[in-house]
Amino acid sequence: MTSTASAARAFSTDPDQSAVLPASWYYDPAILAAEKEAIYFKSWQFAGALYDLPEPGCYFTAAILDQSVIVLRDKKGELRAYYNVCAHRGHEIVQGAGRKMILTCPYHSWSYDLDGALKAAGNAENVKGFDAKEFGLKEIRVEAFANMAFVNFDAAAPPLAAIAGDLEADFRRVVPDFDRLVPFRRDHYDIKSNWKIVIENFLECYHCPVVHPGVMGEENANMQPSWESEDCGYFSRHIIRAHPEEVQSQATEKLPFQFRAGGPIKDGHLWGLWPNVCFIARPGDSNFQVFHVMPSGPETTHETLVNFGKGGAPEALELASFDRFRDELNWQDIGVVESVQRAMHSKGFKGGRLMVDPDNSWRSEGSVHHFDKMVWEAVNGRG
Repeated sequence: MTSTASAARAFSTDPDQSAVLPASWYYDPAILAAEKEAIYFKSWQFAGALYDLPEPGCYFTAAILDQSVIVLRDKKGELRAYYNVCAHRGHEIVQGAGRKMILTCPYHSWSYDLDGALKAAGNAENVKGFDAKEFGLKEIRVEAFANMAFVNFDAAAPPLAAIAGDLEADFRRVVPDFDRLVPFRRDHYDIKSNWKIVIENFLECYHCPVVHPGVMGEENANMQPSWESEDCGYFSRHIIRAHPEEVQSQATEKLPFQFRAGGPIKDGHLWGLWPNVCFIARPGDSNFQVFHVMPSGPETTHETLVNFGKGGAPEALELASFDRFRDELNWQDIGVVESVQRAMHSKGFKGGRLMVDPDNSWRSEGSVHHFDKMVWEAVNGRG
């Protein structure tokens, strides 16, 4: 009989020897506090789609944990980002999205130009030594990337373009007419799971035949048992191969859902970008989805799916793929990650072995280890 002690295994930076991260890392508030400072406030964070900023004065707000930010286009059309807080008494300046040429705080009407400079503060002329230059909005780094806006609170962080390599080029290679895609819907989920479990689940398909048998596993599933995976530093790319078109056309009545025959995207493509945003392009006509997770607590996550179609809402077959993911497949994953979260508190769980094989097969959890290693080193230091 194997003892519990002998079966226990610790996390290791060596993928061939490693278990999962310690169970407490998925529920300890101190770990989330450390991740907040070491990961979220030092990495590039998805803020929104540039489509929503078509002209000067257009803005939207985004929440990065407890930090509210404003992303806008200034009067020259340049992209800028600021902390969404008035320099006077700390009120949030704007909510949601819109267009303003002057940003005015709704508390005491302090107002700011789009370049962040304080434009007016009532009674300032009667306040001794008041210098408007001391009270501008505090700017945050922002980059345009693949028609999206990303922000970073760390002035010393390398540019997103430098660490993302050829990821943007990969999107355009896989998705024809990528620049014609516009967001047509946002789907939201509140999940009872630590954010890392949600990302880890995205980064492997070992679970796919079990959790998503209609996609992969059943005799008439749409996709082949496959998960071609490559870890590229700060991002990873993955491919799930669809059955050849002749197989799809011969078994249309048996398949759980259809892809567009002859569509330009032949397979399922998925990408992960450190630390908490992923992307999906499904077989068919040009389509794209941002899969964005944000911790809302040590054991809870808010997930947002930003869905893009060519010129607006996609045609019926592609829309059905988005809807199927929203209404069925994602809920299958949510059931899994919420069960894992509950089990992290079990006294019987001592840390399972990550299934990393030398061939990096579709059953391998190599990308999970790659992600966990980055979390481990961010929190503990690289030694």
